Amino acid sequence: MTAKQDSKSDEVTAWGPISRQIARNLPTLRKARNLSTTKLSAKLKEAGRPIPPTGITRIEKGERRVDIDDLAALALALNVSPGALLLPDSFDDETRTFLTDRARVSSRTAWRWFEGSAPPVDPPAPGRRDDDYWQKRESHQALSSPTERRRFTQSPLGRALADVSEAAELLHASVDGVMVSGGDELFDARLARARDAAQQFLGQVERVAAERAELAHELQAFEAAHTKENEE
Repeated sequence: MTAKQDSKSDEVTAWGPISRQIARNLPTLRKARNLSTTKLSAKLKEAGRPIPPTGITRIEKGERRVDIDDLAALALALNVSPGALLLPDSFDDETRTFLTDRARVSSRTAWRWFEGSAPPVDPPAPGRRDDDYWQKRESHQALSSPTERRRFTQSPLGRALADVSEAAELLHASVDGVMVSGGDELFDARLARARDAAQQFLGQVERVAAERAELAHELQAFEAAHTKENEE
C-alpha cells in the first residue's frame, strides 16, 4: 500500500501498524507460495476458517480487517509463523517498526518479543548497564511461555543458551553485510561477547553433566544400601 492508501485505510478502519503490516505481508507470502487468492481461499476453507477470494483481496488492499482467528488460519494455510504476517521481513537493529502507534522498536527486538525471549523494548547499547531493561526482560519471560518451557529458559543452562544464541546472531550480522556502522571495534566487541557466551554455555553443560553423574552415583549407593538391608 502507498502512504496515501495507508492514510485512507486508517480513516475508514482505524487500522494500527500491525494491521497495515499484515496487508503488506499477505500478498508477498501468498505469491511466495504460488497461491492465487482462489487457491488460498480453498486452503482457508480446509482449515475451517473460510475467507472468499474477494475477502483476501480486500485484506491485501487494506479494506478488510483480520481478526485473531483469521490470522491463525492464514498462518496455517501459508505454512508460516503468525509472526511472518505480523512483523517486517527483517531482523536487525537499523530497521524500525511500530507495534502500536506509539511503541516503535527495532525489527530484531520485535521478533524477539514475538518469540517470547525479550520485552518490546530495545536493549541497551553494548557495554552499557541497564538494570531496568533486564528487570523487564525477566518479567516478560516469566509469563511468556508454558510453565515447562519456563523451567528451562529460566535455568542457568537456559539463560546461557539464550546468551550464546543472541551473541552468535550479532556476530553473524557483523560478517553478513547487515552491520552498517561500527567497523572493527564493534566486530571485536561482538566477537569477545560470543566467545565469552560460548564458554559460559559450555560451563553450564558440564555442570549439568556433573550433576547428572552425582545423582546417578547417589542412586546407586541408595540401591546398594537397600539391597544390603534386605539381605540382612
